[in-house]
Amino acid sequence: MNLLNISLNEGPESLYRQVARALREAIQRGILRAGEPLPSARSLADQLQVNRHTVRIAYEELMAEGWIRAEERIGYFVAEDFPNEWANAPMVIPPTRRGILFEKLDKRDGELNQLGRAGQENVGEFPYNLQSSVPDLRLFPVAELKSCFSRALRQLSSHLDYQGARGDPLLLSLLSDVVRQQRQLGQQELILTQGSQEAIFITASLLLKPGSAVAVEEKGYQPAWQCFRHFGAELVPIRLDGEGVIPEDLERQLETRRIDLLYLTPLHQYPTTVTLTPARRARVMAVLREHRVPLLEDDYDHDVHFDSFPPLPMAAEDPEQLVIYVSTLSKLIFPGARLGFMAVPPAALPWFLQMKAYTSRVNETLASRAVALWIQDGGFGRHLRRLRRTYQGRRDHLVEQLENLSFFRQETSFVAPKGGMNLWLDLKRNPQVIAERARREGLLLSSEHLYLAPGRQHEARHLRLGFAAHDEREMNRALKILQRAMQAKG
Repeated sequence: MNLLNISLNEGPESLYRQVARALREAIQRGILRAGEPLPSARSLADQLQVNRHTVRIAYEELMAEGWIRAEERIGYFVAEDFPNEWANAPMVIPPTRRGILFEKLDKRDGELNQLGRAGQENVGEFPYNLQSSVPDLRLFPVAELKSCFSRALRQLSSHLDYQGARGDPLLLSLLSDVVRQQRQLGQQELILTQGSQEAIFITASLLLKPGSAVAVEEKGYQPAWQCFRHFGAELVPIRLDGEGVIPEDLERQLETRRIDLLYLTPLHQYPTTVTLTPARRARVMAVLREHRVPLLEDDYDHDVHFDSFPPLPMAAEDPEQLVIYVSTLSKLIFPGARLGFMAVPPAALPWFLQMKAYTSRVNETLASRAVALWIQDGGFGRHLRRLRRTYQGRRDHLVEQLENLSFFRQETSFVAPKGGMNLWLDLKRNPQVIAERARREGLLLSSEHLYLAPGRQHEARHLRLGFAAHDEREMNRALKILQRAMQAKG
């Protein structure tokens, strides 16, 4: 039994009654739960600095009242059936007593968005998960990384304390080489972050304030949008088509109002998977330079590209130093790893480091060093090559099924993605209804309504169909469920 945090109040009440009352209140408040063991009379007496006989009398009184029970030669336990109104009932807080903090939070303009609520369900209960960007964790070489963790622990045993806001020096050096050689970001300075979301938060905290405006793709990544709104910014949607964001629409918005930041996912646009064409990239950068607007480039799955080398980041051609580049390793390793990074112009580095220190101060030391050793050993490169081959095969299989099965050929349309982990499937009908029907059969899907601004969700007709998490046989079964959901009436 762990140490029980209760205390006695001085007063005329006898000591054993004070002990009994403190324990009774602990049960009522849920500090002690049904069936949990109580401390022995000796240990509780030592903790409260009272006589052991005093605690035994208190226990006897609580047993007589039905609050606790005793098992011979084992000890005392909280009763499974509490007296009267406390019988196994969860504590319900009336709306009028939700507290000052609730009142203040409830008055905020920001809402708990649908993506946040969706992430709270236990996805392990569903046999098929074609939600957005779900990796297949069965492919991860656990033994390799476990060995690297052991080595990291030996290396860091003498200095497991803070290592500075930029992160683990070895991982920082290795990633700097990668982004310099493969993404041509040699002029920027890297900062390690807790996933890309922290990088987005840091950028927003530095550049936005109440009344700011952020231009975003008209369909987009809601967690970033919510972050911008948190800092009081208004979102300005920019139209999309089959070649990505439309530069002329961005230019039109900039001619009529001030915009403080543009947020883009130019490679495998989130959620449509479209890649911004070279001509449009050049035009967007020219417009931003003319109006002196910073760009937050979210390159969330740069390494998962199949048919050729992916286009260079927009940050690679940034003579005006207006681009903040963010990316992540989490989807390639495992989502819980929370390993991301941002590349910023050198002159802006002190501000970003200061804000990093204000938010999370540093990254998790042991995991960062373990991943660094894994990269150094070549393990990450081997894993990435395996993932590309596997995910490309799964993309090809999904495309083949959608093209060859008569139902999907007639009822849906799509453009095969050149990379990433998702396919943007046009159902030509309400995807939210389809997703709910499929969910009842054990298939999780991501509907387009999750990526649209409030008031536009009636426009939804697509699914962002993740193909990475399941092999060909599993995908075939999932597609049968999807077909039944689309064919169902009512």
